Amino acid sequence: MAEALTLQGRLDTVPELLRTLLGNQGMARLQLQRGEAEINLYFEDGRVLHASSTDPDFGLAEALLCGGELTLDQYIAIQDLLKRRKSFVDALTETGALSPDEFLRAFEVQAQAIVREAVGWSAGTYLMHLDEQPPADLAPLRLNSERLVMGAIRGLNRYSIIRRGLGSFHRVFVQRPDQGSRIYHIELTDEEIHVHSLLESPRTIHEVCALSYLSNFDTLKVLWALWVIRLVEESHASGPGDEKRNDEYARSAMLESYNNAFARIHEIVFQELGEGVEAFMADVRARLSPESRSFLEGNVLSEEGRLDYDTLMITFARRHVADAPATLVNLLNEILYAWVFEVRLRFGEGLQAEVDRAVNEIRED
Repeated sequence: MAEALTLQGRLDTVPELLRTLLGNQGMARLQLQRGEAEINLYFEDGRVLHASSTDPDFGLAEALLCGGELTLDQYIAIQDLLKRRKSFVDALTETGALSPDEFLRAFEVQAQAIVREAVGWSAGTYLMHLDEQPPADLAPLRLNSERLVMGAIRGLNRYSIIRRGLGSFHRVFVQRPDQGSRIYHIELTDEEIHVHSLLESPRTIHEVCALSYLSNFDTLKVLWALWVIRLVEESHASGPGDEKRNDEYARSAMLESYNNAFARIHEIVFQELGEGVEAFMADVRARLSPESRSFLEGNVLSEEGRLDYDTLMITFARRHVADAPATLVNLLNEILYAWVFEVRLRFGEGLQAEVDRAVNEIRED
């Protein structure tokens, strides 16, 4: 049997990974690690088969209690039977908490709780095992996977995660064609259908927020969720009056390419220094010219060395930068050189090959 392909990295936003796996054909396992907690999600042809967590708050009995499926008395009785080495199924049966026909429903409640927890993770690591077969005794869930993910994102109220997932507010989205039957099965709310309807033609995130009757935050969350479950897609179509928009998009895409390199170099250094990477970043920043450092005031520079495009453009406008595109390129290159120089100064040639690979992935077109 061929060995499964494994992809790994540091967590940014879990829904980005879920989007990939919802569109994947074949078997896969997504393994998320944060501290001592580990979550495993199994997929088959884009469908969530099973979810498990080592966090005791997301055990089967705990999930049923929190979901209102067990009373406290039933929960205590089950825990007592488990201490006497009864299996969980036997414990459920003996307490009369669930009938055998309801066992699969119990795993579905647990899966919903685990996925809701997972979408809120923004730190840790992931392993994506492609073509990995699930355990033979796994009972597959009957849940609609897009509905499962959509429901989890509905409960997410962390702007930083949503903002990171959306990227630049100049990104253009449009409905994916022929998705009517999927919308029905996912059971979108009226508010979600409203945001989806605004994307019958390509619109930027800014434009969608301006037209939506929802709050800007709720609009951003719905739009991101629609993208994660693949009801909308990014549009690169051009039309009359779109030249300025396309220029903005091109600059944003270029910045994201540099950001990926910055984040990768940050990860390389983090593996060597751990939390000492923060002091290392301060040394990188100190190598920039005073003018370049002045552009990074406020919240432009985030953790992992990534730059926020919209905040940076506001800074450029406030300072009346005459040639924003050229200034942006010069700033990005100066930051990149500072990273590379500081890595070479601190580690010699030991990390140079990995850093070079990150730099070579940058696209300026």
